[in-house]
Amino acid sequence: SRRSRLQRPRSSGSACRGYGYRSQPVAQHVVRCGDTECQPFPSARRNGLAPGGRTNTAENDLFARLRAALDRDAAIDLFRGAIRHDSITGNEANVAAYLAEAMCTLNLSALQTADFLPGRPNVWGKRVGAGRGPHLLFIGHTDVVHVDGWRENWAGTEREDPFGAAIVDGAVWGRGAGDLKAGITSSLAALALLDAAGIKLAGDVSFAFVG
Repeated sequence: SRRSRLQRPRSSGSACRGYGYRSQPVAQHVVRCGDTECQPFPSARRNGLAPGGRTNTAENDLFARLRAALDRDAAIDLFRGAIRHDSITGNEANVAAYLAEAMCTLNLSALQTADFLPGRPNVWGKRVGAGRGPHLLFIGHTDVVHVDGWRENWAGTEREDPFGAAIVDGAVWGRGAGDLKAGITSSLAALALLDAAGIKLAGDVSFAFVG
């Protein structure tokens, strides 16, 4: 898609393309960014969340804590950076390396890349929880469709570069903005927000970004 409206990042983000990995990896390596140990994660109830999702004072305090910790500019920069990495189908390595760096910054464990076809890598990693909650997976596709006719259609405007990630009228424009780089980067930005707010999770959270 062409554009994605600027909003505060939400943790519901990344969508599944439905086919997962296309084949057995032909090359694999561990992304080295240091070893980290996670602290035990408190349960949602200890954070004051009411059963059944009912709003209470503690929940409002949690939302206020998240809003105060949000680095909106950093989240948008991560998103725009992903758009600027051309990943037309077959060129996924370009954005996979960018995402691997972002995931490394988040200190994900077992961070790895593997080619599903020569020169076309997937990347994945995990934030290990305390083992007291469900395992959540964010998965999304890194490739985008062609840009034939894009420059001609938007010639002479801020939108002319399909990988420019221009902000026009409060929206980020670029190939793959909504499908699916907004979803991918918002899932990572959500974890960064939880870290900034000092909030730990009970269960594991995994990320898998595939071509």
